Amino acid sequence: MYTKVIAVSDFGFINQIKNFIPLKPRVISNRVLSMHVTCFEILERLKKTGVLEYLDRMEIKPEKFPKNSIQLSEITDFNNYNSLSSEKFRYDQETGTLFTMGVITEEEGNILKKIFPNSRDQQNIDKIIQKSIAGSLFRWEGDKVVYNKEMFAKIKGYTVQTDHDIKIQFHFPFKDEIFRKAEVPNSAKQIDQFLSMGRTEDHERLLKIFISYFQAIKENGLPSIITFHPPFVDEHENEEEIESAIVNGNKFLILLGKYITDNNIPVVIGMENQPTPGKNGYKKGQESVGYKMDHFVKLLEGTNDSIQITFDSGHRNIAEDMSYLGMLAYCKEAGKYIANFHFHSNHGILEEHIRTHTTNDEHNFPEPKLINGYSYYLLRSVLENVPLNLEIMFYNYNDDQLEHYVKHLRGELDRIYQKANRIYYTKPDNIPE
Repeated sequence: MYTKVIAVSDFGFINQIKNFIPLKPRVISNRVLSMHVTCFEILERLKKTGVLEYLDRMEIKPEKFPKNSIQLSEITDFNNYNSLSSEKFRYDQETGTLFTMGVITEEEGNILKKIFPNSRDQQNIDKIIQKSIAGSLFRWEGDKVVYNKEMFAKIKGYTVQTDHDIKIQFHFPFKDEIFRKAEVPNSAKQIDQFLSMGRTEDHERLLKIFISYFQAIKENGLPSIITFHPPFVDEHENEEEIESAIVNGNKFLILLGKYITDNNIPVVIGMENQPTPGKNGYKKGQESVGYKMDHFVKLLEGTNDSIQITFDSGHRNIAEDMSYLGMLAYCKEAGKYIANFHFHSNHGILEEHIRTHTTNDEHNFPEPKLINGYSYYLLRSVLENVPLNLEIMFYNYNDDQLEHYVKHLRGELDRIYQKANRIYYTKPDNIPE
């Protein structure tokens, strides 16, 4: 059964306009509909279903490119297999298929060869390592991060396959290629950690990654928004650790903003609000601060106009100390604005998910009944040219559902745009990009 998309009546629309809290100069635009993309398979599906025609933007998550698979023998070493990232490696025992995501490092390749000692398996592992490197968007070469011009050209090819050019934006966090490891006390296992601006020892490496992004953006003519997660911490009950991460994160954001301004980089960084920790089955070290308003107050203090907000509707629904109106009030007071929305829904904090260590962050298509203030997200997107990025789990929807949902949301944004133009007498031809 399809979700009904709410139509905004003229009377209701005028009332919403009266209550609207402006955060930046009004730039009315309907060129705001975006979609989160993690691999070329999704890009092909968007093209095949015609969904690409409805989009104005795509948000790329580089660390998940590429996705590959190979046929291997049975696992012989489960200890080593369990030491690998479950997000990055998945073995299907029924078919003997190993699915991989992103660049496979030399360290991970050596572990795979211990798990699959057969000589033919080892040859296949060498092939998939090379394939993962060839298909990556960014990779380390020595102490420098470089972007893959061939893969960027391939992505750009999709942006010109419609009757309008599609803009590209990016999404961190960036999981470092060497997969920073942290020892777990009293355990032989290790855990993966993202690079975090909350650790000063990660700042240099993070800045190098950003500089590589900036180079790709400038050389490919891609003025962009980069969504970035607040600092990761291990113990969210430890106020001292949280405070240290926020202070270090603030230092990095001031440094990053200055670099962007000094070098005239056409980029805005959007710090993203996060769900309350302990509710989504994430591993230790993979949950951020940013689930309380005071985190943002401290993180963004003293930052320049290059550092703004990404507001996530799904995260807000599973954050106990975060609200959309609270974020708007903070932005108004601090002189910040919402650079883009991550738009998706969930059913809130369900104890069943917590008990079974599954995520409450479901990333469903945004349903009006599950998103408080649903129509206000659409209104701000149009009135202030804020990208509305659909961050959904593609594989939960068949092609017909996907096309239906996106088409109706496209229509709703267009109707709001037309009504806004009637009220403000703004000619569409004069709307800035």
